[in-house]
Amino acid sequence: MVIPASDKVLMSVAKCLLPCIRQEDILARIGGEEFSILLPETTLQSAKVVAERIRLNQSNLFIEGEWQGQITLTVSIGVTCIKFEDDTFDDFFTRADKALYQAKALGHNQVYCL
Repeated sequence: MVIPASDKVLMSVAKCLLPCIRQEDILARIGGEEFSILLPETTLQSAKVVAERIRLNQSNLFIEGEWQGQITLTVSIGVTCIKFEDDTFDDFFTRADKALYQAKALGHNQVYCL
């Protein structure tokens, strides 16, 4: 069976993410090519370290399949933490999304904390 390139990329990215996170962390695909990782009991600074490790690991990922050449990718990562003033999960998640788009605006292959 031939696996489409888009599916192969998603599977390869997820497989590359797993060694970067702990057993208690929660990895989820939230749509398209976007993933979310919840890091319980982790400071913003520690989360940034994890994000940088993920960014570097992904930049060393070369994906091959039933096509010519290799697929390489860059990763933009938004990092935030739950704040006392957050009333809902959406407050936290919206801030993470803003951080992600700021990382993309800075030229991709970035980690941005908010």
